[in-house]
Amino acid sequence: MSKIGEFEPKMIGQVIGLFSQDILTDLEKDFPGIFTAIEKDEQKRINKKLNSLAIDVIKEELMTLKV
Repeated sequence: MSKIGEFEPKMIGQVIGLFSQDILTDLEKDFPGIFTAIEKDEQKRINKKLNSLAIDVIKEELMTLKV
């Protein structure tokens, strides 16, 4: 959230994208070259699953904020 400021519901896509990007950046820091060594099709599958999990995590966090 520190990258985009105050959250608004219309920003959910941006938040998901930034969250996923942060995860991949951390992966690259911890394991240099591991993601780029994977075939493009596999990278796409990983990104799709990562985004799906990011959506679940972010929605869960937003639900707890509303309570």
